Amino acid sequence: MIDFLAQDMGLPFLNPYLAKNMSFDHGANFAVAGATAMDPADQFNGRFSMPFTANSLKLQLRWFKDFMKSTFCAEIRKRLQSSLVLVGEIGGNDYNFALFWNRNVSEVEKLIPSVVQTIIDATKEVLDMGAGRVIVPGNFPIGCLPSYLTATASLEQSAYDSAGCLKDLNLFAAKHNAQLQRAVAGLRASYPDAAIAYADYFNSFLSLLKGAPALGFDEDSTHKACCGAGGKYNYDERRACGVEGAAVCANPSAYVSWDGIHMTQAAYKAMSRLIYHGRYLQPQILSFPEKNGQT
Repeated sequence: MIDFLAQDMGLPFLNPYLAKNMSFDHGANFAVAGATAMDPADQFNGRFSMPFTANSLKLQLRWFKDFMKSTFCAEIRKRLQSSLVLVGEIGGNDYNFALFWNRNVSEVEKLIPSVVQTIIDATKEVLDMGAGRVIVPGNFPIGCLPSYLTATASLEQSAYDSAGCLKDLNLFAAKHNAQLQRAVAGLRASYPDAAIAYADYFNSFLSLLKGAPALGFDEDSTHKACCGAGGKYNYDERRACGVEGAAVCANPSAYVSWDGIHMTQAAYKAMSRLIYHGRYLQPQILSFPEKNGQT
């Protein structure tokens, strides 16, 4: 979504910080695939193993600070006051790794306060550096994702809501978001001179599902992966997208989910519009050049 946001602001796409010989004149992206909010050294008191990455929010924040110091020196505060900082989305993988480690939802819920506090602490550091506009995104309704719909399928119809999503997992995501929203409200009180917004990924995604046909998506494929290896939701963790046996749908732009975990480009574009141009950025702290508002 950051690409569409940059596009709408009339900026080039943000280059990844770890890339070599790239321009960062217009901004930088410190995100890394599979990253967690909590640092591996601190995660869950050793209760869970994080199998994929050590690139936590703590490390990304260190990169951010190093970049600002080396690039802007004494003008860091001035630069940040006229910039936009997105803190995430982050935190989802902390839960994903634990849930796919076969932990039950009630056990993983115990992680929420620590994950939220990690995100808020990082946001405070950015604000203390002088950031004037900050967006903190929430988590997706993970009970609607093909990966979870496949992994935790239930024979009980009562386990699903009217949108075909798993109630328990969406309730879990909503609990994370509620705690995060309260904490963001606390930040606004502590930093009255900064514009701090919460990006509602949860309800904007549900809105996308509800309005899928009007947004150009195939109504019968909203819970299916475009790239997969069959099954009710076209998702199989043993034959994930890119592995032999997986195939790509003919029209990815008609699908919400790309590989059962990540969204398609069309879906990210729709989400970006719903959030940054709609009512799911709370409060609305952005303004766009008129010609770039809805490209």
